[in-house]
Amino acid sequence: MLIIESMLRPCAVAVLALTTALGAFSLNAHAAAGVLTPSDIIAREAEIAVQYAHELNYPEALKHYEKALSDSIRINGKQHRDVARYKNDIGVVYLKMGKYKEARGILMQAAEIAGKRPDDPNTATIYRNLGATFYNLGEVEKALDWHQKAFTVSGAKRPDAAGVYGDMAAVFDGPGASEQWCSEALMIQKLNIGVEHLNAGEYAKARTILTQAAEIGGKVLNNINAPNVALIYGNLGAVFYRLGDYEKALNWYQKALAIQENIPGLSGLDAAETYGSIASVYERQGHYQVALDWYVKAQAAQEKALGADHPSVAALYDRIAVMHQLLDGQDKAQEWRQKATAVRDKEMDDKDAGAVSMHRNAALAYLGQGDFENALKSYKQVLAIGEKSLGKQHPVNTATRNDIAGVYDKKGDYKQAATWYRKVLADQEAALGKGHPNTAATYSNIAVAEARSGDNKNALENLRKAVMIFEKAADESHPGIATAYTNVAWVYSRMHDYDKAEQWARKAMLVNEKNFGRKHPATGMSYGNVAMTYMNRKQYDKAISGYLEAYRIYLDRFGDANPQTQSFRDKLERVYKLTGKSKPFGDWLSESLGGQNAKAGAESAVEG
Repeated sequence: MLIIESMLRPCAVAVLALTTALGAFSLNAHAAAGVLTPSDIIAREAEIAVQYAHELNYPEALKHYEKALSDSIRINGKQHRDVARYKNDIGVVYLKMGKYKEARGILMQAAEIAGKRPDDPNTATIYRNLGATFYNLGEVEKALDWHQKAFTVSGAKRPDAAGVYGDMAAVFDGPGASEQWCSEALMIQKLNIGVEHLNAGEYAKARTILTQAAEIGGKVLNNINAPNVALIYGNLGAVFYRLGDYEKALNWYQKALAIQENIPGLSGLDAAETYGSIASVYERQGHYQVALDWYVKAQAAQEKALGADHPSVAALYDRIAVMHQLLDGQDKAQEWRQKATAVRDKEMDDKDAGAVSMHRNAALAYLGQGDFENALKSYKQVLAIGEKSLGKQHPVNTATRNDIAGVYDKKGDYKQAATWYRKVLADQEAALGKGHPNTAATYSNIAVAEARSGDNKNALENLRKAVMIFEKAADESHPGIATAYTNVAWVYSRMHDYDKAEQWARKAMLVNEKNFGRKHPATGMSYGNVAMTYMNRKQYDKAISGYLEAYRIYLDRFGDANPQTQSFRDKLERVYKLTGKSKPFGDWLSESLGGQNAKAGAESAVEG
């Protein structure tokens, strides 16, 4: 007799046996208190059946499962999901007993009920068990058909997806087809593990396992598994985005999009999410017009798929507003912010929503005027309403607390800014857990506020926490580590400990060189920070070398009109004059640039 476990021998992956019973039920609070409801009694019958099945006493298991089934039909009706569940469990017992025709009959009844609930995880389980039944009956085509149905309702994001691929591998005896499905089982298993690492902020681990999944996906890509391969590519894009390697992130997102835009039958929502991801890469690179175009494309696709009032669409309104703020100014940005606000306010009742919209718009207007006191009053009114309507821990309220902290920061009240950033941190840790990478940026915000208030000791302690979080998550390759290192250097500079400042500025420089290369603006900024430590120690020749390299990078990338390019040129000229060299600065700069951009740079230096 073929048992289900033997079907899985072609695959070198760990998949669950198809015939595993759905498991014991936990009695609810009524049972724990000694008051048994009819549902508790049914659940207890099922628990007894599970115990008999584990002891291989299948006749007794059947008796108790059948009692649970009949009681469930009497209480819940013939089409209830629990009825399908108990029919499946009875079918599993028949499978264990080798009574495949009996298993087929009752599992077909379970499938008829479950088919009305394709999103129920138990539906895929029932279909898998039917596939196993037909396989044992020698009806391979029907077995494959039910396994494919299980695959359709399962999807890569469910834990049994790898098992479904393993089932399909078992149906095929030929060397080619079996290996194909085994490879896909392994691919999905690696995808699920990689996503878990990504969600936990363990980006280096996620990169390794998802790269392995992508290698498999590239070999087995076909119309059936293409959405899952695209999902792997998209998650790899997310990993590299979080690691700050934006070129690789863009490459993987575009690979995902090439699949998503060309597979018939997809809803378009996956492609819409990828549009937004591509936009975020261009935004980080400073290509704001290109980012805006992609955000608008994402917004149009998500509105079509989800409707204009969906929170995901509101998030895109926010990003579009930010792009307009950078490109066009406040008026166009405000128009998109109001759209986002209108969507979010619908989570509240009309009265609260109107009040929140009024106070939030007032806060933005006061901020534009530099009236920080009234901006704070308005934001705190927004927070009070939000806590009442949505609950204190709602993400909208966390964002408002962050806004309040930012206002205190702009106002120069750094102690209050640190206090509010700590409230944001508490929210994040409650939602994400301590040590999540998203909390590291808030630790940095707290540290900067503390340092500005003169509390350098606590600032360094919080920056060390940020560094530890980033290093644990990404093996020192996360760009946030470079930011944290830079902030540590800045605090040591405020303490006039320029040797340690140089040490940390160099650590940031090495991370940026590794992540972005020597010609990237982030690296150029690090060169400038190292140069500043030399400047503070009056080592002017070394300072000139660092500022010159920073200036060259920004001049090549952004041109002389860029404010940061001009800032580096000014610092370079200042330190050059401190050396007492006789050659005019403009002439020296022209020679030092070595011809490329020399004319523009020298002319700007003379004008400066």
